[in-house]
Amino acid sequence: MNSGRKICGLVKYFPTAMEVVSDNQQHFCDFKSFCLIIGNSRSGSTILGSIVDAHPNAIIANETMASQVFWRGLSKSDILGEIIENSSANFQSGRQSEEYQYQIGAAPGSKSAVSVYGDKIWNPATLLLHGDYDLISGLEKTLEAKVFLIASIRNPFDTIATMHKRSKAPIEDRIRWFFMHCDALAAIEAKKTKSSFLISYHEQLIDCPDEEISRISRALMLPFDHQHLKNVDRLLYRRPRNSRSSIEWTMAEVDQILERMQRFPFLSIYENHTP
Repeated sequence: MNSGRKICGLVKYFPTAMEVVSDNQQHFCDFKSFCLIIGNSRSGSTILGSIVDAHPNAIIANETMASQVFWRGLSKSDILGEIIENSSANFQSGRQSEEYQYQIGAAPGSKSAVSVYGDKIWNPATLLLHGDYDLISGLEKTLEAKVFLIASIRNPFDTIATMHKRSKAPIEDRIRWFFMHCDALAAIEAKKTKSSFLISYHEQLIDCPDEEISRISRALMLPFDHQHLKNVDRLLYRRPRNSRSSIEWTMAEVDQILERMQRFPFLSIYENHTP
């Protein structure tokens, strides 16, 4: 009989420990690390999650309900079971995100020897992980595995412009939101070791996909897979989208962004990439 768990007022099905181990015994035996993909809204984190999910030895979900409650009260089988369920549902829908489809790899159920499970978590979670970092250590204890974080970073002007166009919120509000997340990322980076935190630049992913994907795979200890790179190459567009040129900026807005960028070393590569 299926079991249910009430989360945020919704009844969500999670396989029981017995069901999960029975259906995915080989997957769970090979499980070594858990990958969380974080970042600002419109920073390329969704496509990054799809790319890692496309590896034959990884299953990466997209914004599970478990991550929205920060895995509180959930067991290892609950968490990994929903990762499989979420990724399978995304496979069936083409990994739809607004008007884009990001599905790349094979169905999760067809994969064997899965060593990396993970989740591209919902955007506000980055702020909350910063505020309660013990959530990460608690997740490691529950999973009995290392949690590896990948932060997706994109040009601040492109990110802010895209957020503004999609949400219709004022530029000033989107600037504030963007740098709130930068503060959170910087604080999380300071607490994680270099062996469990990685920054991935969206532009680098688009310009040099083989190099960037290989770097991410090595960090996650995923084996090189030539077919994985070929599959990803079919999906990626040829150059990053220059959203910053699609809106009118005031000099004050540009100066404010450039000034605030100085506080974050991981944004220094964008100093000369203004509107």
